[in-house]
Amino acid sequence: MVFHICRVGLRGAQVKFSAAKFGGVAKVAGGLASKMAPLVFVQPSHRGMFSSTDNLLTFFTGHKFMHKFDERSKIIVVEGNIGCGKSTFSQDLAARLGMKHMPEAHIHYLDELELGPGKKYDKKYIGDVSIEKFYEDPFAKDGHSFRFQLMMYAMRFRQYADVLQHLLETGQGVVMERSVYSDFVFLEAMQKMKYFKKHCSDYYEEIKGISLYRLRQPHLIIYLDAPVDVLQKRIKERGRSTETAIPDDYLQYIEDSYKKRFLPEISETSEVLTYDWKEAPMAIDKVIEDIDMLKFEHLPWNKDDDTTLDRLYRFITNKYKVATAMEIQKYIPEITFGAQEAYDMTREFEEIHNKQFAPGYNLKPEESKWKLLFK
Repeated sequence: MVFHICRVGLRGAQVKFSAAKFGGVAKVAGGLASKMAPLVFVQPSHRGMFSSTDNLLTFFTGHKFMHKFDERSKIIVVEGNIGCGKSTFSQDLAARLGMKHMPEAHIHYLDELELGPGKKYDKKYIGDVSIEKFYEDPFAKDGHSFRFQLMMYAMRFRQYADVLQHLLETGQGVVMERSVYSDFVFLEAMQKMKYFKKHCSDYYEEIKGISLYRLRQPHLIIYLDAPVDVLQKRIKERGRSTETAIPDDYLQYIEDSYKKRFLPEISETSEVLTYDWKEAPMAIDKVIEDIDMLKFEHLPWNKDDDTTLDRLYRFITNKYKVATAMEIQKYIPEITFGAQEAYDMTREFEEIHNKQFAPGYNLKPEESKWKLLFK
């Protein structure tokens, strides 16, 4: 029996039985098990449950969205290499356009959704991965680089689902830094740097193939272009200790992947604006003027109506479905671990964080069991 990372849910990921249901011996066939710990587990006692967003009216008629939209009901993604200046620019742009700003997803995105900004669960519950460890030893023999990149895809996928949910529920546009659609540029750069083996990137492409089509591409991509020497200068100026040793080749491979694959591919479904960002940043007024000149023709969004958006909404609000959209049962040494390890980690997490049962049914030590009668 093989256990491996395959689902991302409310706080990270679940595990899936690749050979059999739990119910007996929890040993890995042939002794196959990696050194990794499982990712954060969604309440294992009710993994398949889904709290419907329906009321009586929407149950019969479906949700309605089109009336909420105006010319600013768009998803704008600011893309660019490490250190190009996406964060400051995207914040300013969102403020000027009256849109919600969404910072770039990170490895603890789901932890912070539940615990609050800056807070996170123990790293052993997310496979013991971190950006610090990646930059410190990208050639780690335990497969950390691939686990890290797979987790980043999962975080970006979940974040983008949340962005779509915000747009559909409120009609307010979103300006976000990077998205799941450009995540592969890092995978390609890592592979060219030989940080992991080809079967890892093949598996990633399979995951991407069964999941990404379920979402909806951004309305607009803004790409901030800056050469590697400028990027390295800005990286040093912002003084993040984890980034001081980023190789020039790695940055160049990211740029190549952006220009040779990402931008040509995404231009088929989204509007694209590219700016030379090696000098002083362009005035926001000029960027907004360029955005207002766009007609947003021939986008997938133009074919949508309340019916198609209702189907999209029912997917992105069902976090169990969002999680299982990234599931392929296959033995990959870098992400596979033992069944007993998975079981023990799940039980430990549930007990420490009082999550043995569905939300609302986990009593605090001082609460009476009689309280459950009124649930």
